[in-house]
Amino acid sequence: SAPPSRSFPSSSSQLHLRESAMTRITVAVRTRPTSSFADDVIKIQSDNRGIVVDLPRNAHADEYINNQSGSFSWNFDAVLHNASQDVVYERVAAPAVHDSLKGINGTVLMYGQTGSGKTYTCIGDMGNFKYRGIVPRALADVYSFIEAHPENEVSVGISYLEIYNDQLSDLLSSLPSEDAPTGDLQICEDGKTGEISVKGQRVLPVMSEEAALSLLFEGETNRAVAFHQLNKTSTRGHAVFTVHLTVRSRVDSTGRVLSSKLNLVDLAGSERLKKTGTSGERMAESMSINRSLSYLEQLVVALAQPGRSHIPYRQSKLTHLLKDAIGGNCKTSLIACIYGEAAHVEETVSTLHFASRISRVKNNVTVNAAQDGAMLLKRYEAEVRQLKQELAMHDSLSSRSRVTYDAYTEAQQLELREKLKRFLDGTANAPELESVRMMSELLQQMKQLWGALRQELATRPAVGFGETRNSAFEEGLGESGYQVAADGAGDSGAVGELDLAKSAGITVGRAPDGATPAGVFEMPARRMTAGRAASPDVASSPGRGAGQGAGGLERNEAFSMFKAGLGADANADLLAAKTSQAALRAHLKGSAEFVNRLKGAIEGQVDLLATKRDERARIEARVNMAAGHSLGSPDREELIIDEEEYALIKSLKQLKMEYRGAHESFSVNKAEIAAATEKLDSLRASLLADFNDWFESGGGETLEVFRPKEKPRQPGQDVMDDDEAFDVMEQDRVRAAEPDSLAFFNATKTMKKRGKTLRAV
Repeated sequence: SAPPSRSFPSSSSQLHLRESAMTRITVAVRTRPTSSFADDVIKIQSDNRGIVVDLPRNAHADEYINNQSGSFSWNFDAVLHNASQDVVYERVAAPAVHDSLKGINGTVLMYGQTGSGKTYTCIGDMGNFKYRGIVPRALADVYSFIEAHPENEVSVGISYLEIYNDQLSDLLSSLPSEDAPTGDLQICEDGKTGEISVKGQRVLPVMSEEAALSLLFEGETNRAVAFHQLNKTSTRGHAVFTVHLTVRSRVDSTGRVLSSKLNLVDLAGSERLKKTGTSGERMAESMSINRSLSYLEQLVVALAQPGRSHIPYRQSKLTHLLKDAIGGNCKTSLIACIYGEAAHVEETVSTLHFASRISRVKNNVTVNAAQDGAMLLKRYEAEVRQLKQELAMHDSLSSRSRVTYDAYTEAQQLELREKLKRFLDGTANAPELESVRMMSELLQQMKQLWGALRQELATRPAVGFGETRNSAFEEGLGESGYQVAADGAGDSGAVGELDLAKSAGITVGRAPDGATPAGVFEMPARRMTAGRAASPDVASSPGRGAGQGAGGLERNEAFSMFKAGLGADANADLLAAKTSQAALRAHLKGSAEFVNRLKGAIEGQVDLLATKRDERARIEARVNMAAGHSLGSPDREELIIDEEEYALIKSLKQLKMEYRGAHESFSVNKAEIAAATEKLDSLRASLLADFNDWFESGGGETLEVFRPKEKPRQPGQDVMDDDEAFDVMEQDRVRAAEPDSLAFFNATKTMKKRGKTLRAV
């Protein structure tokens, strides 16, 4: 039958789950496909839920009394006869995966005799995407949910554990890690919640399906595997692959966090030594496997008996590790794998007996929900803001609207500092104190002003008696001693003046004829030709005739030919650098003018706001004087700012924000011009040096020097080698054949590149 349609839990459904419920362990039986299925002994009912087994009578049964039952019948949640991998996953494992994304722990157990298909059901064929097992499909579903629900933040961690000869081992310990465990693994139990965890086990965070599959394949290569007569790749230990999930909403402000564990357990198969033919170390492994499975059945029998006082969880590492899955906080499903041939009927009956017993066990399933501390903090901060707003409204109704309870912003601090400066300069009255917080902020700003003034006094050079200093004149001088002025700049304090010493070669004014700005690129010494000067763009070439070289060409002509031939790329780079520098200069000039306009607008806005506040203060004084309220009286009225003053405050704040942004942009432009100038000088020097070398070597004697170079590769263009091109082609082929298989394909390929052999199941 076709698998049911896949659906994912919605974020809204998480809030309507029952917090706790008793659920029964569900059981499905899967038959191993075989051409010799014992149809006369094992009968599958038409509803695909019941199985009847009629054991054949012994030939000597009439010679002695035999009270053993010869017929058995069971009913399960599903019987998957000759079912495909996708049907098994959708019927049994998919619900557990979806529930784990809702905050519910889930476990899927694979149980049965050796060679019955447990590992194939759990892991599948690691070399064939079509026959992948439950674990790869579960990982694909998890990351499909993450991609389909961007409103949720999902964290995924992977751990892989093996119980071999009743000893725990981490199958991912072969991977390098800074926090690798140093001691033995130990099973721990939370004293409050009873949750089981393994101390020392590594839980590796994974960000993609491909990374998770790589961890799965890495662990599989580290499992204990051996050969015997019933199974050439028999796993010799119980393996527990766990997906640790944490789900929190990005849009919900409740701070609810869902956490869960999805355990996918591949139990080692029970073995009969006379059938497997094992001996020595393999026989010891078989005895250990059978012993642990016997303890597991004793645990199931105890849990199925109502009123049982003692539950033997600690008989073995396996039963202790599965405490949450069997009788604990977990939704558990069992896949009982049977080998339906007549030679294995006894093992089939034993497996079905165990499956029937475990179906009677009930688990107490609880949604694992907690509150995120960071989200709660954000919610409390929002509540505090709301309370402050209500308090501000109350103050407004009580004529105390100017009192603020929030920390001063940068704009408010700047405004308060301007008030202090005007007060210290004697151009304004003392700021009116509105609250204790304002008094504290005034002291902080006063401290900063005093610190800046003290530093300025400490660094100012001393002036001797009788010495005078024309600062206005000196501020307009460059290092060369002549006065400079920025084009279009007004006063000397305006933003946008270019420092001649720092911007070598940029013309900012008229200089004396003999003045040489510092830092200008110095051209190499030129050699004069007879009767005419060499080109100012070309350096001299000693050892040759007057201005001739490169096969008798004059330097000007040779330089033009060089720039069109061998030096074409370098000349193009030089011209591009010149164009870029010119554009940056134009942009810098516009940026400086914009900053100066904003500065003037801010000063005008500050004056208007000060005038408006002075006017309001005078009106307030007249009103209180008429009412007989003295300064400091509790009945003194305070006028609320009008719309015009509020608009001025808002406009001033916006102008200051624009000014800060424009000034930062101006600073960035200055740095870009400096870098462009340095690059231009370097390119010019490189071009001239190459030309001199070519000219001195007589390069003009042959036309080979003018042969155009191979077209350069575009910036950022990557050239793939043969292996990379083959990888891209192979990935395109895989994507076209099966779009969902790309992560599986890449993970298997990565393992092969690392020299790992993926065993066939």
